Amino acid sequence: MNKEWLEGLLADAIAHIKASLDEVNRNHHEKFKKQLDQIKATYFIAKHDTTVCLETIKNNHKNTINKRHNDVISIFRTYEKILCDDSVNVLYAKNMGNQRIIKFIKETIRFLEISHQVFHCDTPKDIREKMVKEYTGDTNG
Repeated sequence: MNKEWLEGLLADAIAHIKASLDEVNRNHHEKFKKQLDQIKATYFIAKHDTTVCLETIKNNHKNTINKRHNDVISIFRTYEKILCDDSVNVLYAKNMGNQRIIKFIKETIRFLEISHQVFHCDTPKDIREKMVKEYTGDTNG
C-alpha cells in the first residue's frame, strides 16, 4: 500500500460519513420516522467505513505511513471505540430526542472536524499533535 492510496482510503471514509450526516441535515424537515432511519443509516455507514479502513491498513508496513496519516489512523481507532459504546448506538433510539442520537451526532461532528484538520497538510505539527492527544486521550506523545 502506498501513501497516496492510504490517503485516498482515509479521505473517502471521512467523505462518506460526512455526506451521510449532511443528508440527515438536508432532510431535517422530513417526518420523524424517515429522519430517524437516516440517522441509523449514518451510524451504519460510520461504523462500516471506520472498520473497513482500520482492517485494510491493519497489516500495512509502518514505512508507508507518515506521521500525519498515523495521527488520522489514531483518530479513526478512537472513533471506532466510541461507536462501539452502547451510549452512542442509535439503533435503540425510538425518537429524535433520544440521548444516543444526540451523543452520536455530536461525536460524529467532532470526529469529522478533528480528522479533517489533522489530515490537512497545512495544519502545523504542534496543533495537529495537540488535537490528536485531546481526541484520543493519548498522553504518551
